[in-house]
Amino acid sequence: MDQLEVLVDVPDEEQEFTPYINIEQLKNIKEISQVFLKVNNYDASDEPDVSDLTEEQFISFIKNNTNDELVTKFKDMFEENFRSIMSNIYKHKDSDDTILIFFLPTSESKSTVGADIIKNFCKLVVLFGCNDGVLISEKDLSPTAKRDLENTNIKSNSREGVYNVISYTDEKFINIVDHCLSPKVLKIFSGKELEEFEAKNKVDSNLFPRMFVTDPVAKFYRARVGDVIMMRRKTGTTNTLIREQIVYRKVFYAIEKENKK
Repeated sequence: MDQLEVLVDVPDEEQEFTPYINIEQLKNIKEISQVFLKVNNYDASDEPDVSDLTEEQFISFIKNNTNDELVTKFKDMFEENFRSIMSNIYKHKDSDDTILIFFLPTSESKSTVGADIIKNFCKLVVLFGCNDGVLISEKDLSPTAKRDLENTNIKSNSREGVYNVISYTDEKFINIVDHCLSPKVLKIFSGKELEEFEAKNKVDSNLFPRMFVTDPVAKFYRARVGDVIMMRRKTGTTNTLIREQIVYRKVFYAIEKENKK
């Protein structure tokens, strides 16, 4: 099926959605967002598994299940098009936390996503009382926007009442859960549970090897600064009986060294 023809024959009232979009690409990143939500224990049960839908079914689902309240709030900050109406807010299964997954409309006039976009996105996260936000854009962030985004998160190590925002470009938003080179995340220790883990095993997690919060694994599993990630990974050797090993990584800010200067 020609990707550029999918949205051409639509009713006149729906022509605000440009026909020049890559439905296959949008369907793919929506699929990955559903994996992201699942591994982070967010409830997306109201959505069908996008991987099971045809492109026509996917288009119909998105258009008929738009979060109108979200669209109303962001239309003064961002363009409303097919990509942006894929956005939604999801509730965590085990807490009152919520997360905003926002698919940023592409700007034809700018080569990167600027700091103004990051500012508006953070406003949107706060406006809806979300604890987390994920911005998925077709273009990369400008250096200033990247710095502002990370500085936004340097507020507190607490997991409660503090919003944390991350961003991906379409090409870097991949399903690392099923990636052959990715270690399998077994558990993330944080807060009191981490304290109990340290006491039980008589270890100081600050001595563990570091993993930056921007690392693809930490990022996809929403690990926070101060958390410890328990992972199973392949040893890379085939001539020993031990083919896999359990490793631990302590999560740190990526710009910590810069802050100490």
